[in-house]
Amino acid sequence: MRITRIYTIVLAIASAFILGACQSQEEPLPTLQVLPSPTITLTPSATFVPTNTLTLTPTPTLTFTPTPTATTTTTSTPTLTRTFTPLPTGTATITPTLSVTLTPTTDLTVASFPFIRSFTSSSTDVAAGAQITLTWEAVGDLAAIERQTPDGIVQERVDVTLVGSLPFTIPNTNLNRVIYRLVVNKGGQQVTQTLEIRVQLVCGQQWFFGAQFADPTAGCPPSAAVTLTGAYQPFEQGFMISIPYGGQNRVYVFVRAPGKNGLLIGDQYSYTANLWDGVTDHCVATGKLPPAGTTNPLREFNWLACTQFGPGGLWIDVLGYATGGVDTTIRTVQQETNGALYIDTPAGEAYRLVPLGGGQLTSGFRRIK
Repeated sequence: MRITRIYTIVLAIASAFILGACQSQEEPLPTLQVLPSPTITLTPSATFVPTNTLTLTPTPTLTFTPTPTATTTTTSTPTLTRTFTPLPTGTATITPTLSVTLTPTTDLTVASFPFIRSFTSSSTDVAAGAQITLTWEAVGDLAAIERQTPDGIVQERVDVTLVGSLPFTIPNTNLNRVIYRLVVNKGGQQVTQTLEIRVQLVCGQQWFFGAQFADPTAGCPPSAAVTLTGAYQPFEQGFMISIPYGGQNRVYVFVRAPGKNGLLIGDQYSYTANLWDGVTDHCVATGKLPPAGTTNPLREFNWLACTQFGPGGLWIDVLGYATGGVDTTIRTVQQETNGALYIDTPAGEAYRLVPLGGGQLTSGFRRIK
């Protein structure tokens, strides 16, 4: 009974507390204050974005050689160049540009053809019996040095390395020129280069016109020059000379190309025995009338011009008419070992006459002085 009573008291107290609490909740609640919302403003800023662009600009630099082909090796030299490109957003872009320069180089050591880089002599004007040094550099498989006469006859050949230097002795010869030739072979191809060495001859006899004007094949004269009383007359297309040389009284006719009738390719000469009777004017007898400014030839020249035949007609048709009188001063004549003849004129000129071959009507001549 006691317990029930205690329980009732506790229950009453609890009810009182609950009732008080409920009455306090009827008081008005506080008002909630609305805070302002934040506003975000974005400010753009410029930035730089690098973009790499590769541009190749070939700039060839070529080295040319006198040979037809070569093996080319290309080396590249990069050059960095910056350029700027603006974007619509205001952002600048840095664009590096790479420029490449191509520089081809020629390597002849691997070429498929032979090539001579250099061929020189320590001297090109020496006395017979003297020594010279030849120096050379070439690309190829095999090389040799030949000694030749001026007319191309090989008298000596020495196999040599592709690069080198050797002494050579100028032979005691009566030739005033010696030719050395470097020959290089590779892959079935051949190249050559020559050096002409002038030889200061010590001759028992001298050329009357000066050794420096003699033909390269002339060498030393076999005999002294001969002076003769002769005759000379100029013509429209050349001249004639009459001399009693070698025990024969000959008349020589010299025609400069193409001749009066235009038939000669090169300067030509001929000669014949003098058969003039000393009286007859054969040009008048055959009705030859010289044009203004010229005359009919005289003496033996008249006989040869108007009775003897040259290329394409009488010699007067080839040589033309005389343009001056007859000169009877002394002529000088000298002969080479091979028969070639040197003869002078009243004007101090000197001519070399190539020997006539068997059956030839004419042969070549040239002025040497």
